[in-house]
Order: sequence, then C-alpha cells, then structure tokens
Amino acid sequence: MFDPTTNTTSTLAATAEAFRLWRTERIGRGSTPELLREQAVALLEVHSRVEITQALGINSTAFGQWVRERRGDAALPGERRKRRVTPPPTSPEQFVELKTPVPQSIAPPCTTPARPVASDKLRS
Repeated sequence: MFDPTTNTTSTLAATAEAFRLWRTERIGRGSTPELLREQAVALLEVHSRVEITQALGINSTAFGQWVRERRGDAALPGERRKRRVTPPPTSPEQFVELKTPVPQSIAPPCTTPARPVASDKLRS
C-alpha cells in the first residue's frame, strides 16, 4: 500500500512517482493527500508551474489553489495577478461641464440647384 510519509524528497521525478503510486492504490475519487500537495507546491522552487502540472498529471487550476492555500493569496510565479478595477466614487465636483456652441451645420448649405436628369442618363 502507498504510504506518502515514506517519500520526503522534493524532486519532480520522485513526486511524480508518488502521485502515480497514489493513483494506482486509491479507491474512488478522493482528494489528493496533503503531503502530495505540499511536495507539488515545493517543486515551484525549482520547476515551472507547467512542468509540475504536466509531470504530475494534475489540473493547473487545482494546483494554483494548492499554492494559494500554502503561500497565501499571492500570485504564482510567472502568473499575472488579475487586477480588480474598482471605479472611484463619483461626486459632482469631479465633472466639469464644457459649454460649446452647437454648430448649425457642419457643411455650408448647398447653393447649387439640382437639375433634372433624364432617366436614360442615370447610371445603375
């Protein structure tokens, strides 16, 4: 039977093997053991998030959650933190009304009278 306490090394290969053994011996779809989660997160000191998730066969979203649980809510290495944009509070003093004359017409009025054209001279 797989005993996660026997594997304390933090190398990618050893952790991948520990995940493989756990998967072969687990019953049902239970949560990943805490020790395996900790070993996976510890690998970030040496390996990228992509290398770890691919080698261990774990979901990158779940892995990100494991990291945040152990390191706080900081962004992962190589991950841009989504910035929450909160609009500043509005007050009447923040707006300036600009009084500009509204033009009567953008173009000068047409002064050339239209002349009748025979229908056979129109292009289609």
